[in-house]
Amino acid sequence: MTDAEKAAHLAAVMGTCLLSSGSEIFRVEDTIRYVTSAYDYRDVEVFTITNGLFIMIHENGRTLGGHIGEVPRPSVNLKKVSLMNQLSREITEGRHTLDEAIVLAENIAAFHPAFSIKDMLAAGIGAGAFCYIFGGPLSDCFFAFIIGFILWKLFVSFHTSGRSRKVLQHITVSFFAALAVLLLNRAGLVHNMDATMIGSIIPLIPGVSFINGVRDLADGDYISGSIRLLDAVLIFICIAAGVALAMRILI
Repeated sequence: MTDAEKAAHLAAVMGTCLLSSGSEIFRVEDTIRYVTSAYDYRDVEVFTITNGLFIMIHENGRTLGGHIGEVPRPSVNLKKVSLMNQLSREITEGRHTLDEAIVLAENIAAFHPAFSIKDMLAAGIGAGAFCYIFGGPLSDCFFAFIIGFILWKLFVSFHTSGRSRKVLQHITVSFFAALAVLLLNRAGLVHNMDATMIGSIIPLIPGVSFINGVRDLADGDYISGSIRLLDAVLIFICIAAGVALAMRILI
C-alpha cells in the first residue's frame, strides 16, 4: 500500500467513524482535509452524505488513492467523535506517523463503550427532571425517573441485539413507557399524567440527529440535512404512535 493509499484509508476510517457516530457533515469533510494535508496531500476531493463517503487523492493530475464506501447505520456516540477530533488535532500537530495514525484511528473506530448503570441513571434523571419542568409534582418525578431508568435498558437491549428496526424499536419502547404511566395513573400513584408521560419518553427524542440536520441545512448540505431531519421526524412519529397505541388500549 502506497503512502497515498494509506492516507486515503486513514481518512476513510476517521470519516466513516465520525459520520456513523453522529457528527456533522462539515466536521467530517474538514477532518479529512486536515488529516490528508498533514501528510502533504492537499489536492483532495471529498463528498459526504449521511450514508456514504467518497474520497479521492490527486497529485499532478494523477489519482493516487481513494475510497468509496457505505457508512453504517448512524448511532450517536459523542465519545468517538471526541476521540477522533483529538486524534485529528494530534495529526495536524505532527505527533503521529501515517502508520501510527491508522492504528489509532482503527482502535477508536472499533471502540464500543460498555453499557453501564450510569447510562440508566442519566436517562432516569433526565426523565424525572423533564417531568418536573412540565409541572409534575415530586412524586410523579420519582415515577418518571423509575420508568426512564428501566426503559433505557430496554431501549439499549433492542439497539444492541439487532433484532428490530429503528421504527419498531421506538414504537415498542414508547408504548411501554406510556403503558406504565397509564397504569400508575389508574392506581392513583401518578397525578399529572401528561408531565410524567412526557418526562418518561424524553430520553428517546433524537435531539442530536434533529440539530445536526438543521446545521447541515444551514451549511448548504441539503441532501444530508434533509435525510437527518426526515429520520428525526420518523422517530417522532414512531414515539407518538407508541404512546397513542397504549392510550387506545387503556383509555
